[in-house]
Amino acid sequence: GGRQGGGTNKGPAQGPWAWKHQSAWALWVTVGSLGTWVIVYGVALAYTIFAPSYPAIAGALMPLLINLVEAATVALTAKAYDFFVVSPRRAGKSIRGDQKQPLMVPIVTTHAYAEGAKLTALVCAGVRDPGVSFLVPVAVGVV
Repeated sequence: GGRQGGGTNKGPAQGPWAWKHQSAWALWVTVGSLGTWVIVYGVALAYTIFAPSYPAIAGALMPLLINLVEAATVALTAKAYDFFVVSPRRAGKSIRGDQKQPLMVPIVTTHAYAEGAKLTALVCAGVRDPGVSFLVPVAVGVV
């Protein structure tokens, strides 16, 4: 008889609720997604400002920086997931709920921000300068 797991959750192999880790994970999902949006927006804004004066440099840097932000967000989200969700579970603590769906939120939104920012910046540059200056960021983005 008695309670199994010795924690606040019922059921076998579940220890005490690691609410601090779960709260930090929720904070990362929220702040990481919003922070990525701010950074990607800043890169796209910088591109639209510098593209008229330095079209080749701005065109080469914009897709590279946005892809770097996207890759960094994915890597940091994976590290945060491992630290805040996987590690406590390995230590016998409980993280409540399915945490794989929230794992996708920063990754999916970051990808949407990145692609949207690249497209918007290219459209803005094309409207401001109807020449072929948009080809550099398209070529760099494809590579």
